[in-house]
Amino acid sequence: MYSDKPDLVRRIREAMEDERHDVAFYAILIEMAPPEDKDIIKGIREDELKHYTMFSDMYTYLTGSSISVPEPEISPPKSYKDGLASAIMGETSAVEEYRIILIEAPFWYMKNCIYIIVTDEQKHADRFNMLYSRA
Repeated sequence: MYSDKPDLVRRIREAMEDERHDVAFYAILIEMAPPEDKDIIKGIREDELKHYTMFSDMYTYLTGSSISVPEPEISPPKSYKDGLASAIMGETSAVEEYRIILIEAPFWYMKNCIYIIVTDEQKHADRFNMLYSRA
């Protein structure tokens, strides 16, 4: 459908891969987290699953075909605090990447979806920063 936007399609596929990575990584982080942090990270992980679905829908709309990105195998971080630091960097990097997708998106509905994802990623970085400061 949108064969004139190969960079956008590639970026969306990469975003799907990033979201799958985060889902797997946050599952490990939940296991490492103290009890008072688990629900916060579970909520972030649920958002990442929603983002994956939203990007998947965008990919299907733009290409006319669907793909499924499997969850990667992730090595646990050295410590919970190291995992939080990695999560902060991942979330802030996602904001940068997804802003480019937002600019390239061809229509308002897609832009609105990406805006929601970007603001979620910013919120996640804030929450991970708070957890990091307590760890």
